[in-house]
Amino acid sequence: MKILHYSLGFPPYARGGLTKYAIDIATEQVRQGHDVGMLWPGRVLNGSSIKIKQGKAFQGIKSFELENPEYLPQIYGIREFDGFQKNVDTKVYEEFLNREKPDAIHIHTLMGMHIGFLETANKLKIKTVYTTHDFFGICPKTTLFFNNEICEKNFECKGCYTCCENALSIKKMKLLQSPLYRNIKNTKILGVLRKYKKNKIFVNESGLKELQKEDKIYSENYRKLREGYIRYFEKISTIHFNSTYMRDVFRNYINVDKGIVCNITHGEIKDNKKKYTKTIENNVVKISYLGPIAEYKGFYVLKEALNQLYQEGIRNFQLTVYNGGENMAPYINNKPSFKYEELDKVMNEADLVVALRDVSYGFTVLEALSYGVPVMVTDKVGAKDLVCPGKTGIICDYDLEMIKKELRELLNNPEKIGKMKNNVLNMFEVPLISGHVQDIINGIYR
Repeated sequence: MKILHYSLGFPPYARGGLTKYAIDIATEQVRQGHDVGMLWPGRVLNGSSIKIKQGKAFQGIKSFELENPEYLPQIYGIREFDGFQKNVDTKVYEEFLNREKPDAIHIHTLMGMHIGFLETANKLKIKTVYTTHDFFGICPKTTLFFNNEICEKNFECKGCYTCCENALSIKKMKLLQSPLYRNIKNTKILGVLRKYKKNKIFVNESGLKELQKEDKIYSENYRKLREGYIRYFEKISTIHFNSTYMRDVFRNYINVDKGIVCNITHGEIKDNKKKYTKTIENNVVKISYLGPIAEYKGFYVLKEALNQLYQEGIRNFQLTVYNGGENMAPYINNKPSFKYEELDKVMNEADLVVALRDVSYGFTVLEALSYGVPVMVTDKVGAKDLVCPGKTGIICDYDLEMIKKELRELLNNPEKIGKMKNNVLNMFEVPLISGHVQDIINGIYR
């Protein structure tokens, strides 16, 4: 089968869960004998004419750089609307697709994409599939989260302008998409600066914000932006929802009848349950949180729940985070961030992995279960689909009191965690990338 992916590019320039998934399934498709390419949004040059240039292949995946794509707002949002949803001459797309003749186009993001690409694929009767990695298209920041609340039904786009206060300027987005930046992005100094900026933004977003006076003026712009991206979704053949949670959120904005739910995995996932030997010592439950210190990931809700339990006198726990900063509470152990190859050690220091909200899916949940570690998630985590409630983990509402109630029950009865560990070992079937790729090809592409 001939498959063309559209994603943000290749490592080390592009990274994150979306990139990892796209690269991992593409390389597995190559391994299984398919002809695979990837189109990705590259440099923005003066002028508006688009070009597609073939570059050096990456692990058997043909590389096609799209010159003069739309801008990439990343996770910072949009405030300058002129750089988005422009009509372009689709002749280049038609020539490219006629030459490559893909049987299916697998889209992992709408960022950088012209709607003309989808229109051309439809014209040539090529099957298109979109995987929901985040909420871009219905949310300019990808997160659907503002002022400590999940805004799944913010149809009027109230607060979007204020929420996007850290949006990159078009000038900066152009720089970040340049070959020069790609070459220096992973230098040590830029890595430190990037982490500092993100942490600063996360801290800033943890508090409540008063709506800026321009908010009402620009809400119509955000509604029109969303309506434009909904037209993108309407032109896609099949929506691959990576979880029931994603399907249920998108249901508020698009017709999900052409959608298929198929939980995802990645190439590093293996059945590591026999490597997990951790037991609860001295009745102290080691809780691990593996995400960023960010409100939209649920960290501060978790911290508040544990604060209140600690004040009640329930203190038989330690929360380990991997941020490399100072300990924010007497029960927190803040360790340096870890590399994936250190995951064995990280998981063997955890009795329970907690993920309360995840914009994409929640690979940390899958990774924990693959090591035999029980998990606690809420209804706002896509990977909750993997959890057998009460047996391999806990699923509760995204609500402070409910989270606190479930944690209290586990801390008062640590033996329940021990039982869940045995259940994960015996009940959880680890999804491998080879089987997942076959499910995607046979159940979604064809």
